[in-house]
Amino acid sequence: MPVITDFPEWEELKKHVPVVSKNNINKLIQDPDRINKFVFKTERLLFDITKNKIDSTALDILFRLAEKTGFNQKKQDFFSGKPVNTTENRPALHHALRSYENKTLPYPENIRAEARQSLASIETIYNRFCSTDNKKITDVIFAGIGGSITGPKFLSNALKPFFKENAPAVHFLSSPVTDVKSIIENLDPKTTIVIIASKSFSSVETIKWWSVIQNIFVNAPDFQKHCLAITAAPQKAIDAGFPEENIVHFPTWTGGRYSIWSAISLPVIFQTGPEVFHKFLNGAAEMDHHFFTTETSKNIPLIFALLDIWHSNGFEYSTRALLPYHPGLSLLTEYVQQLEMESNGKSFVIENGIANYKTSGIVWGLPGTDCQHSFMQLLHQGTGIHPAEFVGILKDSFNSDHFNEMLVANMIAQSTGLACGSETGDADEPYRRFPGDRPATVIFLKEYTPEAIGSLLAFYEHRTFAEGAMLSINSFDQWGVELGKQLAVNILDNLNTSNNDWIKSYDKSTQNLLQEFTRKNR
Repeated sequence: MPVITDFPEWEELKKHVPVVSKNNINKLIQDPDRINKFVFKTERLLFDITKNKIDSTALDILFRLAEKTGFNQKKQDFFSGKPVNTTENRPALHHALRSYENKTLPYPENIRAEARQSLASIETIYNRFCSTDNKKITDVIFAGIGGSITGPKFLSNALKPFFKENAPAVHFLSSPVTDVKSIIENLDPKTTIVIIASKSFSSVETIKWWSVIQNIFVNAPDFQKHCLAITAAPQKAIDAGFPEENIVHFPTWTGGRYSIWSAISLPVIFQTGPEVFHKFLNGAAEMDHHFFTTETSKNIPLIFALLDIWHSNGFEYSTRALLPYHPGLSLLTEYVQQLEMESNGKSFVIENGIANYKTSGIVWGLPGTDCQHSFMQLLHQGTGIHPAEFVGILKDSFNSDHFNEMLVANMIAQSTGLACGSETGDADEPYRRFPGDRPATVIFLKEYTPEAIGSLLAFYEHRTFAEGAMLSINSFDQWGVELGKQLAVNILDNLNTSNNDWIKSYDKSTQNLLQEFTRKNR
């Protein structure tokens, strides 16, 4: 099957890059009609790409490329439950957990039923542990790795203004460097819930945490009644000692980095209650509807995917700075890093070949205004160009003392400075000159609500899928994650042997590192 570079529009796009390159962004944004062409809105969000080096001709070519690459059919397959995860022969239907009631979307009935059952099981668990008959829950220990923890950590921080009164503290355990004893040894096991989250129930780090937690609470009576397992492998959880009634369903068609809509967010539901979580899901469902039903030329996630392709392949920008200007969104960059780079950071395309074009770039950044005292120097005056994406809030009813005004003022100022630059420095002070002409995108949540947060994350998901579909990438496997884990298991097993002969099987550089380590530890 043909890939994106096989179509004449690809060469047309390449030829148009020098034409657009001649236009300074500062000049482009003087055109009042640019607002009508490059600002997009949904009920919850506003998207402004006016300060990017793109024009209507480029977008038109990109839209035609979307049609040629079969984007609409791929989107149909995505929502109808076809195995878009081709290497594992699985569908990717995480969006069904928030949109299963939407009859416009072509979900199979068995998927609708499974999504309904999955969410019902979450409420059952919540009601069982949080009924007025039970003693107050003060703490939740949540152990997971990768997508099983990145989402809940982001969501717990983002939904903090919506916590119920006396919400439990959640203690996230992921990296083995966490000092677990200092976190949980003083907790009361009678008022503490332990949640072990692992889709396969085989992640080395997560299983290790379960062992450590059991050793800490070994003398607590009926401790296991307070322990929950979230998994798609229930028998493994039962074998590990979890009561069957404490195993929460995790659909096999939900990937780890797409699991925030599932029982993986149970620790946050203990903090907010199910009603707030459902608002979060409803906001995401609105974006699902927009993405599936909106025509190509007005489809916002697709437009951003096309902009990413334009930047990486037209201008060869290799990174994008993602800069959230709100404390509730401070973990957004970490969340989107995994979502985009684990999904589309691949060179193998579905058509059984190696891509002869750029795929996912690097997503990086810090929250504002911290980023302004870190790397903004490089973005404004460095030798390379790195498009910046700013995310802020138009109306924040929870941020007092005009903090949101300060954040928005800084965010808009930074985007303007990148695009327009400054000529304040004269010939004697060239270091005070800013060249400008650097791409800056602005995204606003119209109001800080669970619905807007859900809509924002669904936008990033669909943007990721759309880019993968355009570039013929399977956005739902992660074989690149497996190699390092596999090598680590082999090394770890061998470190416990009595001799070092196994070290000789590695290259000289690795041999030296292993010898240094074993010399210090044996």
